[in-house]
Amino acid sequence: MVAAPAAQGIEGGTAATETKSTVQIFYKGEVVCGGSLLDGRRVITSTRCLADVEDWKSSDLTVRVGDPRLGQGEQATGCGTLGRITSGNPEDPSTWKVSDIEVLYLSKAVASTDFARPSGRLPSVGDTVTVRGYGHGGDLKEATAKVKTVNDVIPGGDDVKEGMTVEGINGHAEARDAGAPVFVPANVAGVDLQVGVVATPGHVVEIQPHLDFLISALQEDHPFCTSGGEGRTAVSGKAAGDKLVETASGALLKF
Repeated sequence: MVAAPAAQGIEGGTAATETKSTVQIFYKGEVVCGGSLLDGRRVITSTRCLADVEDWKSSDLTVRVGDPRLGQGEQATGCGTLGRITSGNPEDPSTWKVSDIEVLYLSKAVASTDFARPSGRLPSVGDTVTVRGYGHGGDLKEATAKVKTVNDVIPGGDDVKEGMTVEGINGHAEARDAGAPVFVPANVAGVDLQVGVVATPGHVVEIQPHLDFLISALQEDHPFCTSGGEGRTAVSGKAAGDKLVETASGALLKF
């Protein structure tokens, strides 16, 4: 995960009265990024959340769920993360293309059932989306934005065409909103559909190309959450079968 710099979160926007699956992620007591509750033990977020912090562990992360007030809600501790390699030779890390999407696994299931609804829908240019986050260091806020481009490469990441660029309408995300969910308006059943994850201010990781990855994350337990090796990072992808490699730094890479 990228320890976000000490910057303000959603600028402008409006106060949110419901979390709608949005969670607060803290590193050693300070809110550093956002996410959305995929199920009781899994949170969708961004690899940008803590990538600049050396020797961090998932167990240093705590989440708060189910409350729009900063620092309130049920608390749970992280035990592992799962990232995605979209392509590359399993034997040659220099060829890997790593996505900006990531799943944080929790050491216990939370009681909340306010889960995200990841969607395979890709918004069109000109569509309006909603971003929700706590990154400003206060209670949950939301802002609307207009989609400017889709299927773009996100600056500062690998050459993976997985990003939307967005432009704020009544507010915009900032650095500590990395991982915050991005939604399209409620469908006919009244459910907001998650179509993205904030990567950087103005850039969003699309859910659509990673829907199969999120489904697979729901179907598997994280090995470090069940084997006592919590705090390390696993990376999953489609490069080769179910091959597992443990690096010198202790990261488990899954292809």
